[in-house]
Amino acid sequence: MRDAFPGHYPPNDEERSAMWSEGLIVLNTNALLNLFKYSKNTRAEFFAALDSKKDQLWLPFQVGVEFHRNRRGEIRALEDHFTTLKDTVGTAEKQILGEINRFRNHPAVDRAKLQDTVKGSLKRFTNEVVRLEGEYKKSVIEPKVHEKTTETIAALYQGKIGPEPTQSELDAFYKEGEARYEAKIPPGYKDIQKPEPRRYGDLIIWKQILDKARDVAKHVIFVTDDTKEDWWLIEGAKKVSARPELVHEFDREVGKRVHFYTPDRFVQEIRSGVGGSAAADAVNEIASISEYEAQKQAAAREGRRRKGLRDQRLEVLTREQTLRTKVRMLDAELQDLASSENLTRREADRLFEITKVRASLQSELDELRRDVEKLRKLNSASSSLRARQERHWLPFSVESSLPEEATLDLPNDWQDS
Repeated sequence: MRDAFPGHYPPNDEERSAMWSEGLIVLNTNALLNLFKYSKNTRAEFFAALDSKKDQLWLPFQVGVEFHRNRRGEIRALEDHFTTLKDTVGTAEKQILGEINRFRNHPAVDRAKLQDTVKGSLKRFTNEVVRLEGEYKKSVIEPKVHEKTTETIAALYQGKIGPEPTQSELDAFYKEGEARYEAKIPPGYKDIQKPEPRRYGDLIIWKQILDKARDVAKHVIFVTDDTKEDWWLIEGAKKVSARPELVHEFDREVGKRVHFYTPDRFVQEIRSGVGGSAAADAVNEIASISEYEAQKQAAAREGRRRKGLRDQRLEVLTREQTLRTKVRMLDAELQDLASSENLTRREADRLFEITKVRASLQSELDELRRDVEKLRKLNSASSSLRARQERHWLPFSVESSLPEEATLDLPNDWQDS
């Protein structure tokens, strides 16, 4: 059974031992980018884990591309957090003071005293944010910690990076990705809303791992904090294992085993393997940051999904309006012709032609109405997902990057969507 269905069984002791002693260790892009977000001690713990296995490290070329594409943006976002928070406090202060102004001439409220209390509290909070921003600059920016982190990563992977794919190889990946995503074959199909060709990034990483493992005939440990269902078998909210299809594909293509680890579990396994244990604070921080990043990515995917639904809805409704206008014009012409007592041959031919065209337009309208109903159901499902995310205290807005609704005469059952 294990040989026929390897994806449904964990590695046995012999396979696990071989993985850790001589297998390839591959980190995904976000596992590397998160190193910029760890505190000093946690980052040192993670680097120590990688260094202890440095001879087994290998980097797919696509991971390197994504790492360098996103590195500066991730670092800039860390700096921008302080500015965003200060701006948010300023906006909140205006809103709160505006609400307090509604207590004008209230018999039980000293409006001026309440306003002073709010201003004082928010001022103290802002001062604390400014202090933390100064600490960040002093402890991270000025000592060039981010630059040193980049250099440490570069040194660890020197001479351990896969080859750059040719354009023909990339084109083959894209073509295969189209077919796989259509059939929901992992990995990567959850990125279908991303623009081309970036939607195929996960698949390219996977294909490059397969190629390398096949060349060296080795097991692979894949370290990823990507929590999407196109990488993991998920039951409830728990990641059970790598998708069985991926393990089976790896076994078929390479004849070896692949096993997935989250970054926190990876560090724990390495530290316990050398007779020690990872610091609990470091493990908890790694897990916490991975969870936050996973939520942020889920929100971004949901945002792209909702934008895609809106774009489709706009296209369908615009087409429907165009068809309705054409039908009205044909109906007017039909009425004129039908009111004639003696039709000429030319008018009779025109009447027949209009009748056929109108029937065709009506058929297309009916099809569009079915499309509208499908989109309405998708929109409803998307709204339900957003509500579930909000109940789980998702710390950012799914809608923040979406365009405002275009002005259209929407059907009644879409007005409040």
